[in-house]
Amino acid sequence: MHTTGELAPLGYLHRESEFWYLPNGTFVNGDCGPNALAMAASYARQTLVSTQDVYHLMLTHGWCDTNGVSTLAQIGDAAAALGLTVAETRAYGEPWQGWDNFFGWHLSAQAGYHAIVLQIANGQALVDALSGLGENAQGLRYHFITVVARHPGGPSAYAGRDLPAGYWCLDGDNLAGGNDRSTGFRAADVPQLYPDGVLAAAQPCGAFAVVRAAAASAGGGTVAGADSGFYGLVTTADPQVWQCPSTGHTLAHGFKDFYATLKGNDGQTGTQMLGLPLSEEYGISGGRVAQDFERARLVFDASATAPWRIVCDTLGVQFSAAQADAQTAHTQLAAAMTHVAALEDEAQQLTAANRDLAAHNQQLVDQHTADAAALAQAQRQVAALQAQLAHVPPAGPPAGPPVGAAITLDELVTALQAMLAALVAAKRG
Repeated sequence: MHTTGELAPLGYLHRESEFWYLPNGTFVNGDCGPNALAMAASYARQTLVSTQDVYHLMLTHGWCDTNGVSTLAQIGDAAAALGLTVAETRAYGEPWQGWDNFFGWHLSAQAGYHAIVLQIANGQALVDALSGLGENAQGLRYHFITVVARHPGGPSAYAGRDLPAGYWCLDGDNLAGGNDRSTGFRAADVPQLYPDGVLAAAQPCGAFAVVRAAAASAGGGTVAGADSGFYGLVTTADPQVWQCPSTGHTLAHGFKDFYATLKGNDGQTGTQMLGLPLSEEYGISGGRVAQDFERARLVFDASATAPWRIVCDTLGVQFSAAQADAQTAHTQLAAAMTHVAALEDEAQQLTAANRDLAAHNQQLVDQHTADAAALAQAQRQVAALQAQLAHVPPAGPPAGPPVGAAITLDELVTALQAMLAALVAAKRG
């Protein structure tokens, strides 16, 4: 964005739509958080940082979902991963009394004209004073925008007319500049001016302020951890080396110079054309040196003639990615096979336990059958004895001399009771 008038001191600004399509055709329409951070990072670094790059960074780290939805805290984590310096954070909380004081300091010259990533609770209230247009989404509630400057009210050299007091903002959801389906969401790179009352109605509920790019140290070297001017890369104590905090790798010397000078037909830089470094430099066949990036591999061949000493090798990085995917798949397969083996062992143990249980049940059935037969036999014997007792004559003097040992009725009853008791005991045992 070419800033003029009262916005000229801000230097480079960039506003883009939060709506876009993934290569598989999926429509992304909830990434106002990555969008606001990308626009704040572009301002802080004074060079383009795209919403798509920030979205992929956040998605990789689990700081947003596939639709780009994120929290203020997650956006803050992504800002740190980008190497941005956050001057102050006001965590989410409603209501926020005194939000204008937070803005007043961080948007001042004394603070260094910080960019503010702002969360609001009533996004539907936002209406741009320049275009008169509101938000693309319907019923918009929680939303993120970037705030870059204060307009005191009155004449605006940028707009060429009087504007109400308010704040210059970058909003990827606002309809200004053709931010709709009819243009494929190729929104014009223009700022929005939200008056004080409009922003108050939008209910600010959290924010953090981002410091602009650090300058070189007084000694002429570089400040370690300062913004390199390229997305995701920060300086080190060695001016020939940059570091990528999110991947843990460095970019140095000839590859660094090549990366920094890349320019596409539409203004793309090494950020869009190569992405972040995924490895350190390593040797390959023919005495060449290579380094992997997100979208290509750089190869240095000292024996080649300029300008062919450093070339992009997309097949190399695709092969490396395929190898990594194959290794991951092999690890996952091994884990799955181990899990299947464990399940088979468990199934065998269950089968054996079922066999043991069936055998025990059969033993119980057999014992019950035997006990029932014994009881039935005893009952038959008792019935036979009772029938004999029914024919025993009454007690009296013997009619003649005893023929043999005789048993009394009482003794017979006692014997029968003992027999029954023994059968009952055997049954219980």
